[in-house]
Amino acid sequence: MNNTVHDKVSTIINTAEGNTLDICYVLYCEYLSKIDNPAVILQQILQFDSSIGTDDAPSEKIDNALKYSVTKTFYNLLHETVRVIMRENLPPEQFYQKLYKEVFSSSIFPQTNEARAIILWLLVDRIPEIPYYQAIDLLEKSNEDYREAITRIRPFLKQAVHMLNRHFDSRTEEASQLVRISLEIEDEVDRIVYWSALQSLIKDNDNNSDD
Repeated sequence: MNNTVHDKVSTIINTAEGNTLDICYVLYCEYLSKIDNPAVILQQILQFDSSIGTDDAPSEKIDNALKYSVTKTFYNLLHETVRVIMRENLPPEQFYQKLYKEVFSSSIFPQTNEARAIILWLLVDRIPEIPYYQAIDLLEKSNEDYREAITRIRPFLKQAVHMLNRHFDSRTEEASQLVRISLEIEDEVDRIVYWSALQSLIKDNDNNSDD
């Protein structure tokens, strides 16, 4: 891929107005389906840090019934494909290479330009794990080691739970206290366990509130 293609795609995703699906149709037909290394363009599109177009008007290029049919049939498979590849925790370039191969070079997914534009639109607009970032320096601990760390940091967790149960005027005030408490934990691994425990607590509270 040369810089001219990169620049043209950049112009489209930065300035194009109109229906997102129509923009995805142009991006697929004019670039992803024609260049030698389309995964690079796929990464450029999916790593874009803002919205691409809008969905405030019907697509002019793709029938709404086809959009509905492809979405209903392939969304779950597409989402699971993304999740499976993510579990490998590849560098971004390799992730998008594999994503392109498993989706756009696969006979499992539909192969017409219109259907593949819809698949691209789903990746752009409907898959929450996109854009993808590699997890770095992952910490794995056994259950026993985790329990021992929890015991060591219990006083800090009690402080944090207290702060979560208070009614601050803003989220930043609450967050500032959680960060302050974490910085009092000298051991970096224990500090990671502290945040892990808080994440579990917050998620449990969110799940209970949905019941």
